Amino acid sequence: AWHALRARAGDMSVLISIGMVSAFFYSLYLCLTGHSEHTFFETAAGLVSLVTLGRYLETRVRAKAGDAMRALADLQPKMATLLTETGARQVPADTLAVGARVLIRPGERVPADGVIRRGVSEVDESLLTGESAPVPKAQGERVFAGSINGSGSLEVEVDVPPGDSALMRILRLVDAAQASRPPVQRLADRISGIFV
Repeated sequence: AWHALRARAGDMSVLISIGMVSAFFYSLYLCLTGHSEHTFFETAAGLVSLVTLGRYLETRVRAKAGDAMRALADLQPKMATLLTETGARQVPADTLAVGARVLIRPGERVPADGVIRRGVSEVDESLLTGESAPVPKAQGERVFAGSINGSGSLEVEVDVPPGDSALMRILRLVDAAQASRPPVQRLADRISGIFV
């Protein structure tokens, strides 16, 4: 509330603080003047408790969402098998360039979004689609970073930098949504600004 007041913004925290402080000091005045039968200490304590509980629950939900985001980010493999003229070699997946060809063996995760240039397999794309059944894939079809290759080997040409894969775009959108305030909170702050 103090930071909001310094920024000349009357948001919900200012309104709640005014209510708590008013109830406490008015009750303290009543006690000191001998009129202690109608105090509001429990109102101030109740407001503090409810706000603290709300902040605790919000922090807990944000922490769980952060854990889920990290788990989702961990689905993108760290290493990839890059195919070159001299053979196959392991390279960090985030160094793959557009046009690079990678080999995806059975059971491996796809390191970057791309198009299959050779091979037939089925790919588990449940991290993006939610569909639990593997999707048959053949030459010319797209695969997405983080999905799991089935029983066949695939040669994939990377067509999107790993940092711009569908998985990374989803993570950025969710992160931006978590960082922004919902419209109902902005409305509540506007209304409380009028009350303040």
